[in-house]
Amino acid sequence: MIDGNLNKTITPVILLIGGKGSRYLDDNNSPKQLAVVKKKPILIQMMNAYFENGFNFIILPLGYKKKFFRNFFKDKKNLEKYRLNILKKKQTKLKSNMINILLFDTKNDLSKLERVKKSLNFIKNFNNIGVNYGDAICDININSVFKKFIKEKLCAIMSITIMKSPFGHVKLHKNIIKEFIEKPDLPSPTNIGYYFFKVKAFMEHKIKNSELETKFFQNLIKSKKLGFYLHKGYFHTVNHKQDLINIKRIEKKINR
Repeated sequence: MIDGNLNKTITPVILLIGGKGSRYLDDNNSPKQLAVVKKKPILIQMMNAYFENGFNFIILPLGYKKKFFRNFFKDKKNLEKYRLNILKKKQTKLKSNMINILLFDTKNDLSKLERVKKSLNFIKNFNNIGVNYGDAICDININSVFKKFIKEKLCAIMSITIMKSPFGHVKLHKNIIKEFIEKPDLPSPTNIGYYFFKVKAFMEHKIKNSELETKFFQNLIKSKKLGFYLHKGYFHTVNHKQDLINIKRIEKKINR
């Protein structure tokens, strides 16, 4: 168990990588978080982004496809290459110059909310935690999200962005098309994760069999405890194999 009293400047980050990922399938059914973009797995890129913003304690609640993650984090080459420190149960201090990772097994069918709550069993005396999905490529300033969360004394913060529809949209008038708009901005912002929460928010949520994005968020909204951070840069998530192909194309354009 990691004690917040011994690591006062640390905010743990939980990456929710234990889902089925059934929409993303590759030849060996490896999890999408380990798909490689720019010579690095997506999960490593995300953890590096947190590390570069001052967050070096990552919790990975494993579920489906846990063997792939176990094998990846057992590989000494990966540990050295990406400067990873895999924590043991009795460790209480973190290495400041490495990404400290705590892995543990959960049941395959646990909701994301329950995975977060299970993760809290391995930490104590922390007031705040970060939570994310572990399958996105994004240039968001994570530290800015955290600073807004602290400055505004929020119970929770959600990062959002304006996304374009992948389709052309039409406006109708009687029996004709009045207007055609190719891939317009969607009318409402999209949730992209990169959350921060007060730990007490999870302690106060007593509804069983609920999910993070449904009853939990709805309760926060009703009590006016959920703030937001508007990200105006790049964001792309992997749900299908085609998404991975699209990301690689975009990355090539960015780096020309």
